[in-house]
Amino acid sequence: MEFPTPSPMKFDVPNVAESCKKWEKSFEVYRTAHEAFKKPEKVQVALLLHTAGPDAQTIFDTFQFRSGESKDKYSDVLQKFHEYVEPHRNVVYYSDYFLTKSSPIFFGGKY
Repeated sequence: MEFPTPSPMKFDVPNVAESCKKWEKSFEVYRTAHEAFKKPEKVQVALLLHTAGPDAQTIFDTFQFRSGESKDKYSDVLQKFHEYVEPHRNVVYYSDYFLTKSSPIFFGGKY
């Protein structure tokens, strides 16, 4: 049975971390449906990079793997993407969210 591949990761959105988190959930469903977790990790990484698209592949090429980490280990590559997107969280959005009039902090309430 064929399942459609998830669309590529998007790195040109305001909240990259949230977008990638949603993409990862979709990819994990796809990976499970294809039983890719039964394949060698190098194949799983290749599937991840192929599905994630050219922007993700370019970003992957910049990753530095420490001793004990491997570019061929699925969990290590996924962790590198998490580390990459986390600093790209939309700080302006979150600052605005917490400083709006509806925020308990604004009214001096408990949080």
